Amino acid sequence: GNRIRIILDNIMKSHSVSLVVASLLSAVVLSIIFVAVSKNKTNAALMNLSEKKEDLENPSTSITRTWTQEQLINRFPAIKSYLDSVNATDSVIDYYLPKEIVFEYTPSTIEQDIGPMATSGLVAMALYCFRDVSETKNGWGENAWVTNYLLLTTLDGDIVDMQPVDFNGTTNFMAVKPYSGDVLTLTSSVGYTMYGPLYQWHWKTGLLKDVSNGQHVDGHDMQWAHTNDNIFYSPNSLGFESISAKSGEIVKEYCIADEVCDVNHVQLYNEDKKVLVSDRLNNLLYAYDRILNKTVWTVGENGTLPQFDLDGSRLQVNNSLFWGQHNPEYFGENEYYIFDNNYISTKTMSDQGKSRLIIIDINSENATLKWEYTLPGFSAVYGDNDRLPTSNVLTVWWPGTLNKETDIYDVHALEISRDKKIAWTMKVKGRGCDFDITSSCNRSETGGWKIYSAERFYYEPLVYNVKCFDGTLTFSTHNTFKYNNPYPGKATWIAPDGTLLAFNPFSWNAFWRTTEITLFSRSTTFYPHSTLTVTNKVGQTRNVDVECSI
Repeated sequence: GNRIRIILDNIMKSHSVSLVVASLLSAVVLSIIFVAVSKNKTNAALMNLSEKKEDLENPSTSITRTWTQEQLINRFPAIKSYLDSVNATDSVIDYYLPKEIVFEYTPSTIEQDIGPMATSGLVAMALYCFRDVSETKNGWGENAWVTNYLLLTTLDGDIVDMQPVDFNGTTNFMAVKPYSGDVLTLTSSVGYTMYGPLYQWHWKTGLLKDVSNGQHVDGHDMQWAHTNDNIFYSPNSLGFESISAKSGEIVKEYCIADEVCDVNHVQLYNEDKKVLVSDRLNNLLYAYDRILNKTVWTVGENGTLPQFDLDGSRLQVNNSLFWGQHNPEYFGENEYYIFDNNYISTKTMSDQGKSRLIIIDINSENATLKWEYTLPGFSAVYGDNDRLPTSNVLTVWWPGTLNKETDIYDVHALEISRDKKIAWTMKVKGRGCDFDITSSCNRSETGGWKIYSAERFYYEPLVYNVKCFDGTLTFSTHNTFKYNNPYPGKATWIAPDGTLLAFNPFSWNAFWRTTEITLFSRSTTFYPHSTLTVTNKVGQTRNVDVECSI
């Protein structure tokens, strides 16, 4: 690995290869390296994961786990190899590896109505750190560098994988998107352009590969087409576009409005017929009908729908429920989840308010703020807000100023219940801030450790509220990952002697909403004990013991 990296360095120095070409060349080589160094470690961690218990003696107790630099280096040999390759001395090591990663979680707040099964989830994210642009000679110049990790962890802080992916310091991953049970799609940014190739990470095997034929697409967001694995959608300056993954060429462009200027999120649902588009600098959400090729409504500053605050008061038309938003998503039942950066472009950074997580109820007539959670600081860019099967929300954010209220950590991942209790946190410490010397430390958009978004998913479908009476079996279920359309599954009910009691193909509800299933036994024989098996389209399966009564 080090020899290959030295060769790449020499190529760049002797031939002045551009950032783009260098990143692509590195990607080809590093896909091979990544698989070799991560496969055994990931598989071993998965064996431990399968043996984890889903309950604790006292689920209301908060549990804390801290990883130091030394512990991370000892756990993951690839990290040590990476640090050696970049000559990460003690004076600069915090740019190349977090000083510490701290987890804290409360099982009962995670569980909600689902129970201990909800705590078995995994969280995936891309963690990266820029050498601060202010410390380079020419902005993003010869001394700029970005360190890049793919991180996969259980909720109790057992890091399953933390793999450095070194694109010769030119590229960082941004959005993380579920593709199937074992595969995540990653967007990227080359040289802080917010554009880069699209990748897929097969996290069980460690395979990382370019899936956009080397073409650079918008790094803020992407979504695979509902019925075509060769087509994906990506934002552009006037709306969004469909792109061929095979050729990297644009298939079709969709212009939603002439004045759109900063599209940073596109979500398609209802079999890709309906589209939610976010225009950050205009503080607007667009509901677009892809079949009719027209905008149905807009919400935000000067939007078409009236807006109402939590107290029921109506906002002026030039006001907005959100400012400079990131990652808005529709999660069904008229609920739109938004990370409200609260970034007002006419204000200086020191005058900005605190960022928020918000849920807005939007119908054809109005938009009403339904829920909010105010964070302890301001985040100028990035941020996420996802609904989980429990109805808790998952977010990531970074404070622009480190102070006693935000604490000393560069970036935070949080799970929060709807009654605003902290269920889970992951905090990443970089160079920190010495509050004995100063009351605060300001940070730039490009400096320090960042996470653009995070995704929760499960290794097996969630199956709970299982009840069996007089030959009828009912249960609640969720697929292993969120999906914007119904997702195929099947339920099989089998007696101990192998008798098939019931078989039912079904579809999980879109947006990770609860799916209720009822099975009726075909047998006239009563079985007090039996097994329910629930399987999704990619073969992920959960078996549940069933106790029946009459």
